[in-house]
Amino acid sequence: MRSLLPAAPFESAVREFTIFGLLRNDPHRLVLLVALGVGWASAAQYSDRSPTTPLIPAYLVVLALSIAFQLPTELSANWIFRVALDRAVYPIGASVRQAATILAAALVLLPTAAFLILSGREWRECLLLLVLVGCMNWAHLEVVFGRWRYIPFTRPHVPFRQNLPVRCILQVLAFAIYVWIGGRLYPWIEESPAKLLPLILLYLYLRWWNHSQRESELADGDLNALLVFENHNEDDVQTLGLG
Repeated sequence: MRSLLPAAPFESAVREFTIFGLLRNDPHRLVLLVALGVGWASAAQYSDRSPTTPLIPAYLVVLALSIAFQLPTELSANWIFRVALDRAVYPIGASVRQAATILAAALVLLPTAAFLILSGREWRECLLLLVLVGCMNWAHLEVVFGRWRYIPFTRPHVPFRQNLPVRCILQVLAFAIYVWIGGRLYPWIEESPAKLLPLILLYLYLRWWNHSQRESELADGDLNALLVFENHNEDDVQTLGLG
């Protein structure tokens, strides 16, 4: 993993901490497994109605990752990050996005490829569907994790308890729109694979927009542009500026 994704020591450490922390903690693993089970069971059940059913687990896995990353583990583990890290130096978003992308590739794209091959589709159709699912999945990851500012598992409280009914309704609507868009796009792309270009450009635009927003906030002196600790009292914790 380190050789394939070269990065600064901090970014590499956060990426590996995120992946292995998710896989080792039962509550976080349960959230992910429920999303996988529901998603792939639904995809298999409705595969005869639409070829884009892998978009169902693709959306649910990203949602499960965003929930799992916000679930706290042990608050006693939070202090080491606050003491050792200078929030004005260390960006967190790229590392978390990379970790989420690796997990999504392993849990969505590889099973999608196997699912399409086993369903007996032609190789051209399999390739187009895989690229479509991949592009939509990457765009979704960029929307959710592109400006992520928290080290996973270190938030002191579960943030999504507030306005939970509204959040659930919004997620259901977003899920329906996501799957509907994928279903509408596939016949259009099947006519000409070059029509995938706008979807790729959308993903690149999201990357650029998140980067420009972060740079603008840094230029304005916003310490929260890179890394945020909730309920962080600057008078109580002195950063050491360790490199």
